This record gives sequence, structure tokens and C-alpha cells, in this order.
Amino acid sequence: MRWALGWILFLGLWAPAVAEVPQWMHYNGYLTNAVGEAVDCPDTVQCEQVFNLTYALYDTEDGEIPVWTETHLNVPVYGGSFHSVLGSETPITAETLSATMWLSVKVNEHDEMLPRQRLASSPYAIKAGVVDYAHDAAGLGGLAPSEFALSGDVFSGDYNDLVNKPADQDTLGTLTCAAGQVPKWEATGWGCGIDIDTDTTIEDTTI
Repeated sequence: MRWALGWILFLGLWAPAVAEVPQWMHYNGYLTNAVGEAVDCPDTVQCEQVFNLTYALYDTEDGEIPVWTETHLNVPVYGGSFHSVLGSETPITAETLSATMWLSVKVNEHDEMLPRQRLASSPYAIKAGVVDYAHDAAGLGGLAPSEFALSGDVFSGDYNDLVNKPADQDTLGTLTCAAGQVPKWEATGWGCGIDIDTDTTIEDTTI
């Protein structure tokens, strides 16, 4: 009996929400014979039949050369239902899915079943299109790259070369303290003194 004609396939593709983007997808299908009866073949002992499923991805609905293929041997079918992990033999990479993709399936050596099935985004893939802490993949925190300072723009000269410094910070820039002394705020200005306080934290209100 020929099984290639009239087989019906239902697609379920998804990727698990884990810390890293997975390189595989689950495929859940339902298979019937030419007269619409569910195929039941848990193993070759019970049905004396082998089901080898070959999956292929195309970048067009009617393309002739697939961008990815993978064959799963001896797939068990329970009351029409079967399951495969696509990418478990040949990884499915971001480059593989660079365009709208169409999936085809064929059983054993028969022709592909038609029509091919267009892949839809899983929730994980939609999330991957947006970088964490950014409104889009080209921004950071909602800001464009031009809003950030470049490393070459950071001042690397001497403190005394700065202009428009507050007067008390000018004093700090030229203050030289002896060994055992620290810069201290002494009511009206900065000076050097012995650190005898248990708390030397400078509060905002004292500056």
C-alpha cells in the first residue's frame, strides 16, 4: 500500500524560553493514510512499518533547493500523532532562518507532501527581536548611539587643565598634604589635617 498520497500533516513549531536561544524546534504532526485513517505505528514490532521523515526548509514556497534538511529515522506514530525535534541532527542557525521560510515533509522515499507550510514566529523568536533594556536592537535604553559619549571624548589630562572649576575644587587640585594628613573641609575652605575622625565621609551638605 502506498502511503505517500493523502497524508495529512498538522504543524506545531515552538522554541522553549530558556536563557540562550535554542538551535532546534519542536515539530508535532498528525498523520493519516490515503483514506483518512490515523496511522498507528508505535514501533516496528506492532505495525511492521518504518516511518523515516525527512524535513526540509526552503526560502520560497516553490523553491527547488532547500537551505536545510534533516532526516529522522523510525519515528513512532501514536494514533496519528508524532513528534520530532528539528535541529537535533543538523543545527538550525540564525543564518538558516534569515528569510521567510517554508517547511516540507516527506515520508520514506515518497515525494514531499504539499502544500509546504510557512513558518511563523514563536514567542521566543519575537522576544529575540528586541534587546533587553532597549526599545529596539539599534538603541540602548531607548537612546540612539549618538546620544552616548565616545571613549575618545573622555578627558584624560591633568585636573588643573580643566576650566570653569568650582573654587574649592581648584584648591583641591593644588592641595598637597603631608604624610598622615588628609584633605579636610575646615568651615571656610579645604586644608590638610590629621584624620582623627571615625567617619571621614564627606556629606553633600558640607561641600
